[in-house]
Amino acid sequence: RRARLFLGVGLIGVFAFGSQLTVVDSLVRDTFPRAMGGGTGVEGTAYLSAANVSLERTVVERSTVCGGWAYTSDLALSSVTVRDVSGPDGLGMGIQAFVEVPGFDTPTLSVTASLIERARLAGIALAGVEGEIVDTVVRDIIRAEMLGRGEGIAAVPSPVTADPSHAIIRGVRIDDATEVGLGIVGSYAELDEDYVRDPRAIDGHYGAGVVFHVATF
Repeated sequence: RRARLFLGVGLIGVFAFGSQLTVVDSLVRDTFPRAMGGGTGVEGTAYLSAANVSLERTVVERSTVCGGWAYTSDLALSSVTVRDVSGPDGLGMGIQAFVEVPGFDTPTLSVTASLIERARLAGIALAGVEGEIVDTVVRDIIRAEMLGRGEGIAAVPSPVTADPSHAIIRGVRIDDATEVGLGIVGSYAELDEDYVRDPRAIDGHYGAGVVFHVATF
């Protein structure tokens, strides 16, 4: 889809189900959940094969649960803005990519020259995924009520397969996250010329810039 508006959509703004989708020069706004769930701006889900979703020069804003969500699928963002994500129970992640179904190739997440701002729990989260985040700004990630953190970038193992994430994080700036700016838990990361500033501490807890941890919190 090129130069499209997806406004006030229930469930999912743009959805790829085991298929390939490219969204260019578009605006996805105000996605909200219904009785069956949903509330994501852009979503790719594996079905027989992995979905492959690419966003270029696109704005995703005011999603409810997640701005961009990839279930066992590939997701690439280039010159994309994801902002103002806030949902029920204090959730509302900017970008999340994780392995939900075993037996597929390891999914990939690519975020380049993009802005992720004003989300909850995590600006960008990887779980069992190969990720590359380059020349990107993640800022103002606030605390999720039920979990107490608002990490800028989080890389953790898949909750399904226990496979670790592998991330290259280069030229990334993280401002005003909550508790942890950059958290690598049970996973691997290569950091190069990254900048983490002013992580907020809640109730005397972490307020840490970068955390490497051998197991989940």
